[in-house]
Amino acid sequence: MLIAKASGETEEFSSAKLRESLARTGASEEVIEMVMSAIAPQIHHGVKSSALHSLAFGLLRKYNRPCAAKYSIKRALMDLGPTGYPFERLISALLQKRGYEAKAGITVQGACVQHEIDVLAHKDTSHKDISHNNISQSHTETTLLAASPSKRHQIFAECKFHNSQGVRTDVKTALYVYARFLDVAEAFRRREDHSTTTHYEQWLVSNTRFTGDAAQYAACKGMTLLGWDYPQENGLQHIITSERLYPLTCLTTLTFAQKRGLLSRHIVLCQEVPEHIALLKHSLAKGQEQRLRQEIEQLLS
Repeated sequence: MLIAKASGETEEFSSAKLRESLARTGASEEVIEMVMSAIAPQIHHGVKSSALHSLAFGLLRKYNRPCAAKYSIKRALMDLGPTGYPFERLISALLQKRGYEAKAGITVQGACVQHEIDVLAHKDTSHKDISHNNISQSHTETTLLAASPSKRHQIFAECKFHNSQGVRTDVKTALYVYARFLDVAEAFRRREDHSTTTHYEQWLVSNTRFTGDAAQYAACKGMTLLGWDYPQENGLQHIITSERLYPLTCLTTLTFAQKRGLLSRHIVLCQEVPEHIALLKHSLAKGQEQRLRQEIEQLLS
C-alpha cells in the first residue's frame, strides 16, 4: 500500500513505523492500539501521509494532550514561521543548553563585507568536556582538542527555515553558507587573541531535510549539518525531545492567535510560557490557564 509524502514521493505504508512514532510520544499501549485501530480503515492506496498524521494527532489530542504535542513537533517547527527568527531563537536555546553562549541575529564584519549570522555561539572548553557538547565531532577535531588543555570553540550557524514539508535544503545553500563562513572566519582570525586557540565551525541547520549533494558537500568541507532527522538518531527531532526544548507552537491548549501573540514577543519555548502568562490573561478562556499549565508541566517532566 503506497502513501503520498509531502515531498511528492511515495512510500509503502508501515504500521510498525506509525506505531514507533506513537510510542516515542510516551503514549500508553492502550492509547496506541486505539489510534492504530481508528486509522486502519482510512489507509488506502495514494492516501496522503499528512492526512494520516492529522488523524493520529486528533486522536492523541483526545486521549493525551502532552503526547499529541510531542507527536506534532515537526508541524510545530513550521508553525514558527512565516519568518525564520523564532527558529533561530530555538537553535540559540539548543546551543545554550549545550553550554555555549549564543545569540541570534548578529551582524559581524567579515574580511570583505558585513554578514548577518543567524546564530553566533562560543564556548571556552577543554578536551575533557567538548565531546559532550558538540553534536558532531570529527576525529581531527578530537585530536586537536586533546593536544590543548583549553581553547575557544566558535560556531557560526546558518538557519534555513522552510514553511512547508517536502522542501529540502540543497547544495547551492551549502555553497554560499560556506563562502560566507570563510569570509567571517578570516576576519575573526585576524582579530584573534593569540594566547587562545580558537576552533571555528560552520553549522547549516534546517527544520526539514537536506539533499544528497548538500550532505556530500558538507562532509567534504567539514560543515556540521543539523536537520529534522539528520544526523541519523541525533537530528532536531531527537534533540528537541531529549533536551525538552519544545516550541510553544506544539501546545494543544493554545489557540493559533495566542501562539502568534507570544511569538511576536520573542517567546518561543514552552518553558518560557508560564513566566509570561500575563500576556495571555485577556484571551484565556475559563479553565484554559490551568489546562495550559498542566500540559506544559507534563510535557517538560
